[in-house]
Amino acid sequence: KECDWSSDVCSSDLNSQGIWAKANTHMHTTNSDGTSSLSSVVDYYQNNLGYNIITITDHNTVSDCSSYTNLSADFICVNSEEWTTSPRHLTLINISSHVTTGSGSDSDVQNAFNTVNDSGGFSIVNHPNWTVTVWPVSLLVSLENYTAMEIYNRKIEIIGTDKFAVDKWDEVLSQGKKIFGIASDDMHV
Repeated sequence: KECDWSSDVCSSDLNSQGIWAKANTHMHTTNSDGTSSLSSVVDYYQNNLGYNIITITDHNTVSDCSSYTNLSADFICVNSEEWTTSPRHLTLINISSHVTTGSGSDSDVQNAFNTVNDSGGFSIVNHPNWTVTVWPVSLLVSLENYTAMEIYNRKIEIIGTDKFAVDKWDEVLSQGKKIFGIASDDMHV
């Protein structure tokens, strides 16, 4: 069915097909370069910001947050990490242990995607326009087994570089790659 997104024509259809959840896929704690503890971050996102799903993505470490999951309160905390090398950063979601980074070569990136995919998780390309981690479109098209790329990253906006990667995402989609575009805050406080 075609939807008129400028009106509420499809809203009842969308609500009948599942649930809507507020989620964040990229945030940090004091277990890497964040300034707040794991418990403080979980409490703030759940109780102050009203999130239903969060992933703790400390750099090259999995901060176990599964004990904070409370299904009766519609809240899930998913074990994840920000796989960090120079020049690549990835969010690896639903993993139980750190995925080896190697040197950060393109083959290491593909291996990380494959490892996470094979274990039932999924991967996101992080801040593809940040000057420190620029991702060429040709590489994004050639890689396999990743689910999404950040098309907006709040932290990148704060530090003043190109916060939007919508044009890059469009180029990747135009070449036949089917990936989602997501926004994150990349919280470090």
